[in-house]
Amino acid sequence: MQSTLMFYLDPKYLDDLATQYREAYAQAHPFPHIVIDNFLPEAILDKILEEFPQPKSIEWQKFENISEKS
Repeated sequence: MQSTLMFYLDPKYLDDLATQYREAYAQAHPFPHIVIDNFLPEAILDKILEEFPQPKSIEWQKFENISEKS
């Protein structure tokens, strides 16, 4: 049986982050963006990462034709 971690994004926490990073977002180059370290609790991030396949575990799309390569 799989366990499910209950998690929600607290609106107050998100509002505080928006205020904290507003200026950095607006002034970032070459386009507006920010990086927020530790945005998710580690246990939640681990569960998210479990859902993604490892790079060598699936057949990725490969481009073999010379005209398809950049």
